[in-house]
Amino acid sequence: MGKDGILMNSNNDIVGAGIRIPAESIKVEIKENGDVFTYNELPGEGQFQGTIPLVIFQNPEGLKEVGNNRWQKTENSGEETLVSDHNRICQYKLERSNVDIFSHVTDIMRVNASLLASTTLMSAIDQMYEKAINIKD
Repeated sequence: MGKDGILMNSNNDIVGAGIRIPAESIKVEIKENGDVFTYNELPGEGQFQGTIPLVIFQNPEGLKEVGNNRWQKTENSGEETLVSDHNRICQYKLERSNVDIFSHVTDIMRVNASLLASTTLMSAIDQMYEKAINIKD
């Protein structure tokens, strides 16, 4: 929650259209469909505060990454479409990483092998120069 009582994510970005959480709330519940309810007492009935929208793009690969897990639509991604009937939002859950760790480790190993080969080649060339200089003596 931001300083104005607006629901925010961990990067301090406003969630949705600015869902306000009352200061007297003791619990915030986010349903699977994105509906946000606050509770002033437990047990008690929750008050509806708003809905977190979920959108999809025709071509998600066309989105442009702008950092901090933020994406921006482009001409290639197409326009966003609001998903009205879903159950995809999970409170207190972490999203699975979309990074393939094995391909990154393989890439790092290739770079490391290339660096070792380059270092060995430079050492051999250095020895050849040293021998060439010593031949004159």
